[in-house]
Amino acid sequence: MPLETIYTVEEIADHLHVPVEAVKKEIARGTLRALKLDEFIRIRESDFGAYLSGIKPGKHQNDAVVERNHLNSAQDFTFTWPDGKVERFTSAKEGVLSYTGCEHHVKLGFTVRNSAGKPRRRSLILVDRY
Repeated sequence: MPLETIYTVEEIADHLHVPVEAVKKEIARGTLRALKLDEFIRIRESDFGAYLSGIKPGKHQNDAVVERNHLNSAQDFTFTWPDGKVERFTSAKEGVLSYTGCEHHVKLGFTVRNSAGKPRRRSLILVDRY
């Protein structure tokens, strides 16, 4: 099963050509659903698509932002992509996140890779996959 693309607030702001604070306001209003993992806010591609289509987000638990701050520092890790490329992720965090009444084991890390001739930051979020 392919993983859904996850965006940062900055990526959404760049795509819409608006300030980051404007995206954060939409999340706070509940018009753009987001996930909060520790101090990191992430937006699923399907939620961004629904926002662009004007579909109002349904409520899962109590709010459009799901929050549970139980991510702890973890060891750096490597991940092998389906094409066989291996990347090392640093500043890792892991823990348990509650979403729609279910608890999920979450691990996230960050790396820098070259794309279009420039170094670009990449984040990886693993949910129930390690």
